[in-house]
Parts: sequence; structure tokens; C-alpha cells
Amino acid sequence: AVPEAAASACAPAHSSERRGSVLVAGEFGCVVGSSYTSFSGFHTADNSGSIQMVLTAKLLEQAGFAWWDMGQDHAYKHAMGADLLPREQFIQRFRVAREQPNALKQVLESARDGRFSSADLMPRTQPTPQAKGKSAALAKGAEQANDAAAAADV
Repeated sequence: AVPEAAASACAPAHSSERRGSVLVAGEFGCVVGSSYTSFSGFHTADNSGSIQMVLTAKLLEQAGFAWWDMGQDHAYKHAMGADLLPREQFIQRFRVAREQPNALKQVLESARDGRFSSADLMPRTQPTPQAKGKSAALAKGAEQANDAAAAADV
């Protein structure tokens, strides 16, 4: 469960990816307003880390997040659609996002069966994601959700 975030405080967040009852990927980070900052993550099975990132992007998108700070620069993040920003642009975007609300609590409470899962992130039909005002990671992550899930057979 992810606590509701206040604009002036960092609320801890975590998520996980399971295959059956086996935990195969996870991450934790911080929510401030409509900004999510990844602190660290792990994966133990092929493609599970990529699926974890795609599902995190879908969750952030549905909850109205404007910003996902993915942390350190790595090639696999660029492959998933992340962009490296100059420091001044990063600070400016973060300051705006931290003042905007998110709907994470409402999204998590809207789970179909009372337990939030990756099925709640995937619509029955796949519209083309609209990326206005979203980071490239959110937009491309949403576009790749079906392909990554199918590749890993989840």
C-alpha cells in the first residue's frame, strides 16, 4: 500500500512484481505531490525488472503524475524511454510537479476485486496513450506495457 502524499513531505512508496507467489521484482521510492522518485529496485527473473518499470509507469500515468525521477543515468532507462535533463530544467520541472496533487490513493482504492494488481493497470482495450505534459518514460512505458507483459508471459 502507498500512503497519501502531502506536497511538503516525502511519502514512501513501493511496488512489486510477482509470478504466481514468487516475488521477482520490486522497487521503492518517494512521492511528493505529482512527482515520484525511484530510490532503488531489483529483479530476479528475466524481463521482470522491465515489466516492473512499465507497470510503475502505467500506475503513475493513471494516478495523474507529471514526473518520474528515475534516478541515475543508465542505458536501460533510456531504452525504456527516459530522458536525461539538464540540472536547471530538472529542478524547474520537479518544483512544479511537487506542488500538484496526485490521485494515487483513488487509483489504488478502485481495484476491481479489492486487491490492486497489474490487471487493474491494463485497460480492456488499448487506446493510444496521450503524452501531453508527461515525461517520455511515462508515455513510452504505457505504449510498451502490452509488449513487455506478453514477452514475459504474465
